[in-house]
Amino acid sequence: MKGGEFLFERVLPRYALLIALCLVLIVLAVIEPALFSFRHFRNVLVTAAPLMLLSLPFTLCVRSGFTDLSFSRNAALTGVIAASLSQTPEADRMFAALPFVPVLVLAMILGAGICAAGSLFSRRYRVSALFSGALTALFLQGLLKVYLSRPDEPDRVLRQFTQTFVRFGGASIGGDPVFSLPMALVWTIIIAVVLILFSPRLSAAKPLYLAMAVGAVYGIAGTMAAAQTIALDAHFFMGSGLTALAGMLAGGTTFFSSPEQRHTPRAIRLSLALSIFGTWLCTALIYGIDFIVGRSGLAACIQVVIIAGGCLLGKYLPAAFKEKTWL
Repeated sequence: MKGGEFLFERVLPRYALLIALCLVLIVLAVIEPALFSFRHFRNVLVTAAPLMLLSLPFTLCVRSGFTDLSFSRNAALTGVIAASLSQTPEADRMFAALPFVPVLVLAMILGAGICAAGSLFSRRYRVSALFSGALTALFLQGLLKVYLSRPDEPDRVLRQFTQTFVRFGGASIGGDPVFSLPMALVWTIIIAVVLILFSPRLSAAKPLYLAMAVGAVYGIAGTMAAAQTIALDAHFFMGSGLTALAGMLAGGTTFFSSPEQRHTPRAIRLSLALSIFGTWLCTALIYGIDFIVGRSGLAACIQVVIIAGGCLLGKYLPAAFKEKTWL
């Protein structure tokens, strides 16, 4: 295959969104050289860590022929519950603080249970993916609102968390504030490697088992995001789903491969790995636009364009909505 044919028939159809995002980031970095600093790069990695953990299982779901539009609300609810069990005695806490390991295990079980319940509901009543996903997201958001409300404080805010809980999202290996290795990134890499290695088996597993596996990862992502947040309310992690979905569509580029190659172990693993990169690019794009322009709404609009472009280019996600049920 000649160079031109390889570029226009293989590279651009698969990696168009990824290449476009890289070009936009280069333009932003030229406008504001501070975006090229290692400190900025590190901050983006730490912020993107829980979002990467969201995009990974969501990508696996879509590659397996299922969809789950409530994944961000699942992570939000599990993260808030984990945070409510990790407040210091000085805080106006809801419950006595528990050790971190049981809290994380509980978040994973809760996330897995939510996805399993959604899978059973969808298969039992054969509802469409869009309807069931939207309904589940609204239901989880309502639960989150109820969980954080009480008669004397309708919109409760959680603050002051234990050190072990905060370290899960904010601790670093090394004393240097810039060149130290963030623990959030370490945990993300470990979970990503395990998920990528076992992704072909999970993709071929029963829908209920797949739902439980991805739900457990949602619980970890929500706990990590909560550990990085100073104060949590009912709007916690609200925009995370948009960033993870945009990253999945920008990075999960093997959606554009031929149908016979789309479900091979290599294609599944590659799409999961590139979804991590795509999520980091989308997070860096938000940081860059907010740093230069100071308008986060503009970044959100660009993410919507990325999602729309991914759906139009890939033609995979719409097919999954029509042919498969939610999880």
